[in-house]
Amino acid sequence: SRPKSLCRGPRREPKTESNAEPSLMILATKSALRTGVEVKVLHIRERELGYFYNACTQIATQSALLAGFCYSGLTYLTYVDGDICERTCAELIFPLAVITAMGFAMLAL
Repeated sequence: SRPKSLCRGPRREPKTESNAEPSLMILATKSALRTGVEVKVLHIRERELGYFYNACTQIATQSALLAGFCYSGLTYLTYVDGDICERTCAELIFPLAVITAMGFAMLAL
């Protein structure tokens, strides 16, 4: 007969290769699940980066278009009719507004 153990719980058998396989399978499954989650997170980050890139490209295109219009407005400043607005409007306010808009457009680029 076997000697009684001091603890009252059931006796555990020592780990052998046949007992160790289920725990290795659980660890392998855990590792595979973690890897799958990391891959999904990377796909989500890649999509976010694509959306951000597209948004920045659209803003840059609109800014370049606005800057081009502002430049043409400054080029044709001599053709502003003095009868439409007073001399102050043609010489000060219009160029100031165009330069401000062009500056904001360049800032967005």
